[in-house]
Amino acid sequence: MTMHHVFVPALSLMMCASTGTRAPAQTAGPASGEPAIVARLLGTWRGAGIVTGRASEMTMTWERAVGGAFLHLRFRNAMAASATRPAEVFEARGYYRVVAASGTTVGTGTWIDSRGLILPVRVTVESDALTSDWGGSGTETGRTVYRLTSATTLEVVDSVRTATGEYREFGRTTLTRQ
Repeated sequence: MTMHHVFVPALSLMMCASTGTRAPAQTAGPASGEPAIVARLLGTWRGAGIVTGRASEMTMTWERAVGGAFLHLRFRNAMAASATRPAEVFEARGYYRVVAASGTTVGTGTWIDSRGLILPVRVTVESDALTSDWGGSGTETGRTVYRLTSATTLEVVDSVRTATGEYREFGRTTLTRQ
């Protein structure tokens, strides 16, 4: 796997068709059985960190979409140039459906990004974190953990799954609520 394949800092869900115009944010209430962390993630977050060894400026907006049935993530990561790589901007959209099931909270979704990739996602939830396991057969695989460290601070840790099944961290960013 080349380094350009590890930019997926990824929370994701159901892919929607786009008309090229952005609809206003949905104000509908939460889906039945939705965990509290979903409401705590809603809004715009900005921050800085290191992704693929480069300084990174990240913006993400979490909002309800499609009548409130899905959680939508709009994601942008501007990575600085390095000695071996030019500056890059990576963008993505994720749509998630997160529900309680058999005592645990799980979700599924799809991540689409500016590389042209479409990745399936499985979501698990803790009281202060949402974990996105992305990829599958025929695609890269990895994990992104979105952890609220306070009401106004969000830590995002991205890892790619190696051939041995271990996770290797490639990004860590701290964002604040705007």
